[in-house]
Amino acid sequence: MVHKKEYNISPQELELMSIRIKELDLKLAACLKADKLKDEFVTIVSHEIRTPLTIIKGNIANLMDGILGTLTEKQMQVIEMTNRNTDRLIRLINNLLDFANMENGHVEPHLMQVDMRALVREAMNNFETVAKARKISLKEELPRKLPEWKTDPDLAVQILINLIDHALQFAKKEAKVIVKADGKEIQITVMDDGPHIPNEEPGVIFNKTVPIYRPLGSVGHRGTGLILAICKEKARWLHGRMCVENHPDGAKVHLILPK
Repeated sequence: MVHKKEYNISPQELELMSIRIKELDLKLAACLKADKLKDEFVTIVSHEIRTPLTIIKGNIANLMDGILGTLTEKQMQVIEMTNRNTDRLIRLINNLLDFANMENGHVEPHLMQVDMRALVREAMNNFETVAKARKISLKEELPRKLPEWKTDPDLAVQILINLIDHALQFAKKEAKVIVKADGKEIQITVMDDGPHIPNEEPGVIFNKTVPIYRPLGSVGHRGTGLILAICKEKARWLHGRMCVENHPDGAKVHLILPK
């Protein structure tokens, strides 16, 4: 015969438990409210910043086109550098908005058959001027026959643009986009010849809040991992995955998408 153990709880203990549960409910409600306010703040601030940036971008374009007069070579170099940094800031703001939408489940991928060769080159074309200005060789390594792939072209291009931008931040002389495909998966690798990712960080590099440090020259470059966290989330919406690894001459970030 099995004897059940009885627990005697006094009225005072029940009252204390009830009070504790109410306290936890209040804390949970406060956390949810704070999270909602954070998302609203990010959205409002991002929109408010993006509007003047769009105006700045238009003025820069007018200067580069010579509408406001001919620029000297040195002036043009400064304007081009300003234009590149403006583009990068706009991408960052768009990424923040995308990430907020993805966390709230407001993103719906639009899958279609895509020419992956054209998609990779579209992403790379955004960085021809940047790579040249930094004296970095940006190359591609694509198979001769690359089948069409079912994916969301906008999300896929956004991921690649971010990964190439990330690679160029650390590259010393070279960055490369390598594509491999079989019947089931396509792997797009963005590699650079910069310093290794510290051994303790590959597992947390996709965490938006964890500081990521890779030495860059004598100063170093520090970030929060936000861009790679956004890339990973976008890859998840495409039913794909991401991973990082060091190689003898630098680091690699892999984007793997199912067919």
